Amino acid sequence: MWGLLLGLPAGIVAAVLAPAEWRLILVLAGVIMPALPAGFTGPTVVRRQWLIAAVSLPLGVTVGGLAKQSLQPWALQQSQQYILTGTVVDIPQWGDYSRRFRLSVDCLGSALDPCGRFRAGWWTWWPPRVELTVYDNQVTLQPGERVQLRVRPKRSRAASDSGFDVQRWMLTQHLVARLALVKGTTPQTLRASGLSVNRLRSRFNRYLAQRPEAPGWSALASQPVILALLTGDRSLMSGSHWEVFNRTGTTHLVAISGLHIGLVAGFVYWFSLPLLRRWQWLTHRVPAAHGGAVLGWLVALGYAAMAGFALPTQRALIMLTVFLVLLLLGFARQLWFALACAFCLVLVWDPLACLSLGFWLSFAAVFVILWVVGGQVVAAGRGRRWLQVQLGLWAGLAPILLWLVQSVSLISALTNLVAIPVIGFLVVPLVLLWGVLWPLFGAAVDGALQLAIWIQDLLLWGLQWGARWPYGVWQVADSGPLPMLLGLVGVLWLLSAGMPGRIWGWVLLVPMFWPPGPPPGLYIEGGGGARITLLAPGQVQFLAGGHWPRVLARWQSQRLAQWGVVMPPGELDLSHSLSLWQASGPVLTTLETSSDPLGVNRVRALHFTDPCQEPGPDHGTLQLEIWRATKPRDLCALAFVWSELRWLYWSSPTLRGQREIATQLAGRRFDVLVLDLEREQPVVAELLNHLAPGAIVFSARPPAPAFESRLRQAGISRHLLQGPLAGREKGPVGWYLGPAAASPRTWQP
Repeated sequence: MWGLLLGLPAGIVAAVLAPAEWRLILVLAGVIMPALPAGFTGPTVVRRQWLIAAVSLPLGVTVGGLAKQSLQPWALQQSQQYILTGTVVDIPQWGDYSRRFRLSVDCLGSALDPCGRFRAGWWTWWPPRVELTVYDNQVTLQPGERVQLRVRPKRSRAASDSGFDVQRWMLTQHLVARLALVKGTTPQTLRASGLSVNRLRSRFNRYLAQRPEAPGWSALASQPVILALLTGDRSLMSGSHWEVFNRTGTTHLVAISGLHIGLVAGFVYWFSLPLLRRWQWLTHRVPAAHGGAVLGWLVALGYAAMAGFALPTQRALIMLTVFLVLLLLGFARQLWFALACAFCLVLVWDPLACLSLGFWLSFAAVFVILWVVGGQVVAAGRGRRWLQVQLGLWAGLAPILLWLVQSVSLISALTNLVAIPVIGFLVVPLVLLWGVLWPLFGAAVDGALQLAIWIQDLLLWGLQWGARWPYGVWQVADSGPLPMLLGLVGVLWLLSAGMPGRIWGWVLLVPMFWPPGPPPGLYIEGGGGARITLLAPGQVQFLAGGHWPRVLARWQSQRLAQWGVVMPPGELDLSHSLSLWQASGPVLTTLETSSDPLGVNRVRALHFTDPCQEPGPDHGTLQLEIWRATKPRDLCALAFVWSELRWLYWSSPTLRGQREIATQLAGRRFDVLVLDLEREQPVVAELLNHLAPGAIVFSARPPAPAFESRLRQAGISRHLLQGPLAGREKGPVGWYLGPAAASPRTWQP
């Protein structure tokens, strides 16, 4: 059995995460494994398990490969319209100017052939879904409706390394396309929605979104958190909510997952066990513990349904089912075997789950809990054991978080020590009780809801207080896997009972918390536009398109996190923020930084400059020379010198403005040209006269074919700054140039 539980998941993970050319090697490895010495000379049990692992490894590769292939994003033509027939399977997600729906696809094609692109079979293990964006507020779609509508593909803009990985996210969500309803069209309803859980979820969403909330202790609203705990809809939560949860390490508490499912099942089990023990008819046939476990599983099933059977809740339900079956069969104490079974079954059910960070964090957390609790030599009280579990979880997950997201909350062990019992045993039971009674009695049972809101408000107040601590989050620069591996060894050394020399465990943790930072220099990358970043001692500068109303664009925040530059909590000194609001072209964002006594690089102030409008000569480390067009005045070209190379940043969208600026460049030659223009936008031919021999051209998008042809005739190399998105020209993520004279080199952190 262990051979199957190890070989099958290993094959699935390898097929999903490894490149396609490695799959054949893994299949051949499964064929060769039985011929290795362990397959002949080992004990009978070892040989049998070795053979089972050898057979299950290529089987897992096949399962993972089929899942990844069947859910690959569709290569749809951006300029073409399609006819989509499908069923709305989830409640809408509200945005600032749109709504997003999930649909299971029955047919996709053209008006002449509605199913020419895709036709759903009578049954599929991994049904594909699409995300539909609707911008018209008059269009309404109800969960469970089968509709036919005219759609167009939605372009994905996240293409840089620092940006959001759209393709990976789509695979984890089983989305094969992101579509938008064609403007001016209305959906045709083929089948009305019936009574369903999703319709009830929509009613909860509307009620809580419209219900007024009185101010409480916390400055944050509690009803969006209540809605997230009830239906899994987090669209009403603001950025301030996420900042508090991120800084206190409690983000997992507002995402219905294994923690919530397990706590609800445990609460029902312990609450019902004394009552079931008094039921003689039941206890004469089965143990009361079995009845309580089954009852807890049924309530957890209802909670998962209320959350829309999202993929994390499906995985949690599978894990809970495995533990329930082993309990009923009398194998409740074989916890490691149960964990291996759950890991295997979750991957068979959803092979692409291994692409999600939450999947690995969930199983890593369960592993740490079993390691800490199972390794205790002396029995401890419940309070001490709960503290040991939280400290163990913090230490066990810190290496993974510091490696993958470059930050970890230093106070998460303390906040979760209080927040998990409050959420799991007070707020969630009250919310579920209200959710069961509200469809029957309406506002008459709002007392349970109000009590949950009061408790949640008090918890938010405490979390806000903890989030104000400057060292609440430890942020490090991006580093390789070696500090993470050393940290994991150190964690196991510290958490293992009876291990000598615990001091060496702490020593192995040091490289993880103080890794070397990135080298100073100029970084250029793509993703929605050309982005230039200058990293210098005491200063970080971004030259890119505007990002109003955000103080920092998402990619800028992620780049700072990757480099270990910390944004302080609370208010920050902002200078010339009006320039950020008014700028229609590029914006120069300057961040002043300083190191504190612990070596943490923190942001002290932000300055915004609209270089096309402001004549200010002092632009920090990046000294700009500016040429402006007369009409309109917001068009300009920017030049600067870096690493003894002359750079020209070209972002003028009109040919008239380009010709006027090109005339002002008379007599000047540049070594590097950065084009920040729309896809296939024309570029004046005169610009080539200002490029020095051996010049390099970077472009965020492919330029017009005519200009592309002139570049080839002149022997000038052109590099595309964008990630490997399907259906587009592939290119390096970014380029880096150090302070000393050198040629740009590919930068792939």
